[in-house]
Amino acid sequence: MDYGNVIYAKYNRNRHPKHQTETKILQLRDRKYVIKKALHRDAFPHIMNMKNNYCLMKDCFSLESIAKANFNKEDEIYFDYVEGKSFEEIAFSMLTQKNSIGFIEILKEYINFVKSNRTLKRGKFIINDDFLEVFGRVSIDEEIEYFTVSNIDLIFDNIFLQGDQKIIIDYEWVFSFPIPANYILYRSINIFISKFKEYIKNVILIEDIYKLLNISEMEIKAFIDMESEFQKYVFGVDFKHTIKPSYVKEVEQYIFEKDHKVQIQEKDDIIDKYQIQLNKKIISTLYYDIGEGFSERFKIQESTLVNEDRIKQVYKTNKEQYGVIKEVRWDPIENNCCIVELDSIYFLDGDDKIYPVNIKNLNNNGVYIDNMIVFDSIDPMIFIPVTNDIDPDRVFISGKINVYENSSLINKALNKLIVDGLNRENAINNQQEKINELLQTVHLSREEIQKQSQTIKLSNNKIESQHEEQITAQKFQLELKENQIIAIENELVIKENKIKTQVQKLDLHNKTIQDQQQLIKLQEKNLKEQQEKVISMEKELLRLNEEVNSLNKEISSILNSNSWKITEPFRKLKSRLDLKK
Repeated sequence: MDYGNVIYAKYNRNRHPKHQTETKILQLRDRKYVIKKALHRDAFPHIMNMKNNYCLMKDCFSLESIAKANFNKEDEIYFDYVEGKSFEEIAFSMLTQKNSIGFIEILKEYINFVKSNRTLKRGKFIINDDFLEVFGRVSIDEEIEYFTVSNIDLIFDNIFLQGDQKIIIDYEWVFSFPIPANYILYRSINIFISKFKEYIKNVILIEDIYKLLNISEMEIKAFIDMESEFQKYVFGVDFKHTIKPSYVKEVEQYIFEKDHKVQIQEKDDIIDKYQIQLNKKIISTLYYDIGEGFSERFKIQESTLVNEDRIKQVYKTNKEQYGVIKEVRWDPIENNCCIVELDSIYFLDGDDKIYPVNIKNLNNNGVYIDNMIVFDSIDPMIFIPVTNDIDPDRVFISGKINVYENSSLINKALNKLIVDGLNRENAINNQQEKINELLQTVHLSREEIQKQSQTIKLSNNKIESQHEEQITAQKFQLELKENQIIAIENELVIKENKIKTQVQKLDLHNKTIQDQQQLIKLQEKNLKEQQEKVISMEKELLRLNEEVNSLNKEISSILNSNSWKITEPFRKLKSRLDLKK
C-alpha cells in the first residue's frame, strides 16, 4: 500500500505493550487519511478491537456521527481525515474572545451530544468485574446517570463539527459495561482545563464549570480514583514503560518520512551545523488578498532576525488603504530554503482584541514536523486565513527562522536529524532496558520494606475498617432517623389530607342541612296554607251539611204530606207513559 506523505505522527511507546500504538496523518495525492498501527505484537488485539468498538458506537450514535473504520491487516486500521473544527478549537476561540456566554453555550452543546448516547440510563450504579479490571473499586452510593456502552475518550479534541453534524474521530477506548456519564464529562473538561487554565480563569470560574456539568463532590472523588486506575490500565501498574525524567532528559518527537520516528533532545545543535552564515537580518514579506489574489501591490516588508534569535514580528496591515482583507500570506524569506518554528500567530483589531490562529493547520508549500515547517523550496509560503469576524489591524508572528542556502543543505540537516534521532532512540531503548533491570533490583530490595509496610497496612486497614464501620453505622442510624422523619412527614401529609377531606364533607353536609331547612320552611308554609284551606273547607262542609239537613227535612215533610200521597197514582202513570215513549 502506498502510504503517501506523513504530515503528522504521534507514538505511544510509554504505554503498556498491549496498548502501544502509533497515529499518523498521511496525504496521498489530494486525499488525507489517519492510520493507527500497533507498535508491539501484544497490541494487535487492541487495534482489532477498534473494529468491534466501531460496531458498538453505531448502537450509541447515528452512523453519520462516527468516522468509519477500515482494516487492512491485523495490526493496522485507517480512517478518512475529517475536516472541520473541533469542540476544543471553538471553545478555545470563545476563551480568547472572553466570551463567557459563548463558552457556556458550546459546553452545553458538548454535554447534550455526549448524553445523546442511546444507552444512557439512570438508576443505582452497580460495579461488575469488567469495571473493576479497568477502573478499580469506587464508592457511588446515589442514583446516577450511566452509559451501558461508552467511549470514555470523547474529549473536546476528538469531536469535530461540520455545520450541525458532529463527528467522533477516535474510539480507541470504548467499553461495553456501565460507566458513569459524568465521568466522561469530568475527564474531558479536566483535560481541557489542563491545557487552557490561564485562559479559563479570565472567563469563568472552574467551580462554575463543574456546577454546569452537575458533578457532585462524591462523584469527583470517585472519578479521581477511576482515572488513576485507568492510567494504570493503560500504562501498566508500575508505569515501568514510561521514560522517567530522572534518567532521560525530556524527549521531543518529530516525524519526517514513512515509518521513521525521530526522538531528539537538542535539535538546534544538529540544525546549526548546516545553516548558512547569512546576515542576522533578512526581509520577510506579508501579502494581503483583498479579493484579487496575492500581488506585489499589496504587501508589507519587515526586517527579521534569523538563525540565532526567536522573532516577534508585528505587521501593520494598513487596512484603510487596502480595504477588507480576506487572506494573508507570509513569506518568511526569499530565494532560500528554511525551517520555520512557529510559536504563535494572531491578529489584533483596532481595539487590541486578540484573534489567535491555529498554527497546526496552516496551508503551506513545506512539510509540517510538529511545530516546525520544513521548506525545501526557495520561495517558502505560509497561508493564514482571515475569518469574516476579524478585521485585522496588525498581524503578530513569533518563532524562529533557520535559513539554508539550498535544498541539499536542508536535506543534509534532515538526514542528520533522522540518523541522530534513530541512534538516540536506540540509546533510549537500551537505557530503558537498564532502567528496567535497575527497577527489578529495586523491586527485590523493596520486598522486605513491603513486608514491613504490609503489617502497617493491615493495621491501618483494620483501623480504617473500624472507622468505616462506625461511619457506616452512624450513616445507617442517620438514614434510619431520616426515614422515620420522612415517614412521620408522610403520615402528617396523609392526616392533613384526611382533615381536608372531612372539612370538605362537613361543608357539604352543612350546605345540605341549609337546603333541607329551606325546604322545611317552604313545606311548613305550604302546610299552613293547606291547613287554612282545610279549615275553610270544613266550614263550607258544615254549611253544606246544614243545608242538606234542611233539605232532608223539607223532603221528608213533602213525602209525609197528604198531597204527595194523593198524587202518587198520577206519578206512576206518568212514569209509564214516559217509558212507552
